[in-house]
Amino acid sequence: MANALRDLIYLDFERVRSLVAQTGVATQLGEEGRFGRAEGGETRALQTAVFGVLEQALVEGGKLMRIGPDFDYSSGWRQETFKDGQLVQVTGMLRILDYPWLASVMETMPRMLKVTHRAELSALKTKREAHQITQAEVDQKVKEHQAQLKDLENWKMEELTEVVRELFGQSVRVKVLPYGSKGGEMLVGSCEPRLFLESPAMLSQNYGTDINAAWTVVGMLNVTPAAPTPPLATGNAVEDMFERLALAVNRVHRVASSPDFPALAMTPVAIYRSL
Repeated sequence: MANALRDLIYLDFERVRSLVAQTGVATQLGEEGRFGRAEGGETRALQTAVFGVLEQALVEGGKLMRIGPDFDYSSGWRQETFKDGQLVQVTGMLRILDYPWLASVMETMPRMLKVTHRAELSALKTKREAHQITQAEVDQKVKEHQAQLKDLENWKMEELTEVVRELFGQSVRVKVLPYGSKGGEMLVGSCEPRLFLESPAMLSQNYGTDINAAWTVVGMLNVTPAAPTPPLATGNAVEDMFERLALAVNRVHRVASSPDFPALAMTPVAIYRSL
């Protein structure tokens, strides 16, 4: 791994800086002139070099659990095996769900569908005039279009879009299905859009939603208690009321976005492909 070439897709460089400071590994952070410096921050070259040194140091120090085709899922994938804050390196199939983009698409879906229908109807009329299809086939397609638009109206897209924004905010959701997993083992995390070195929209255009190209995710596990802690009453009626409300909202968010074992929650630190 020391000489591995990495093409970084996502990097939380501030978290990398923190880990570098705590591990004490020698990096190129003090040699920025060697790689150049971008306006307002470090260059991609510097970030890649620093992360590579850190990852290698974590592997050599036994502080990075590697999960992939060689992992023993039958005995190793147990709740007691994983600790909060544990660093993992996972290789597998990625699914990237860009919720900010999805919310904006949902808002425009009725208009997009109408434009698509008009284009398709125009092509059908051309075929009908060329006697390639019948008027009955054109009419059937028109009925299908009308049914699709009605379904969208029933979905109440504006309300659904608002719910997506409230639950997921501006986060990009990443799911990693490790190679070799068989029983639903996966890792799920939320990424900040600004930390992608390539935009999620561009990744979607190049790869689609699922990327099955042996990409690697380095992250920190988020392990929470199975049973929520009950309200901690202070005796102040107003504060205690707001605490109960906050806990109720938190339960709704957890139901909507927290994975259940054997899936695990994580905070992604880096996503890259090996060259």
